[in-house]
Amino acid sequence: MMDRSDCLKVIGDITVQWSEVEDTLRELLWVYVGTDRQTFDLLFSKSRGSDVEMLLKRLVNAKEVEASAKLDAIEAVARSKTVRDNRNDIVHKMRENHVADAELLYPKLKKARDEAAAHCKALKECRRRLALFVSERDALETADGELDYPASEERSPTYTSLLWPPQIKRLNLE
Repeated sequence: MMDRSDCLKVIGDITVQWSEVEDTLRELLWVYVGTDRQTFDLLFSKSRGSDVEMLLKRLVNAKEVEASAKLDAIEAVARSKTVRDNRNDIVHKMRENHVADAELLYPKLKKARDEAAAHCKALKECRRRLALFVSERDALETADGELDYPASEERSPTYTSLLWPPQIKRLNLE
């Protein structure tokens, strides 16, 4: 039998996972800002999670030319928004005195926690792949005209798209 403490523990787990999602999105933003870490932290350390999402989406749309990399980065932001919306609904609507029917609420919270955990894992892998891809691409030397080197576009690394977990649904606590 589930009780309030079980629900509150899951709510805590969701909050922790959201912090990981925000940290990973911030790291992904750093990949596309392309500056040293100290400057990045000075510019963005006080940015809200939603602002990081918005800026990341704008930068990726403006800078990323590889279609599959762009799709993964945009998908990461879109899925993170759903996780954030679910987290906000849970954290702002659920308090100890709001958990009246723990038996009914617990499965919904557990599902949201499991989806957030799967997203967090996939998001970290997406950030890893995009960071590797962007750094390899940025490290290419541009051809010096008459040299026998192939053009940098022809030497560009390939990006392998991520297989995302099932789409996250917006949580309904009513």
